[in-house]
Amino acid sequence: AIDKLKKATNSQNPKLRFDAKLAAIVAAADAVEQTFPSAAEPAGWRRQAQALRVRGELAWHSNTGGHRRKAMKALNAETAEVLSQVNARLIDLQGRFSPELDA
Repeated sequence: AIDKLKKATNSQNPKLRFDAKLAAIVAAADAVEQTFPSAAEPAGWRRQAQALRVRGELAWHSNTGGHRRKAMKALNAETAEVLSQVNARLIDLQGRFSPELDA
């Protein structure tokens, strides 16, 4: 699954890159929910991913050519920012609550 995600993230197809980033956000939400049940973030991350997914589908299907590329580029940048925030929070949670780091 990780190899598939890496390939999609490095793809020339903006839709594949976008979908891979959304999948990573949802996977992070699932992992945090399992590992840190008291964390409030997973529901918000899923809402953000769902909103981005809807906007991505609209951008992809309602545009063509340069307009589609421009719309997907903007959404990819926004999705990358959300993913960056998710990763920062994951690092924070792992540092704060990881029993291996307390040893």
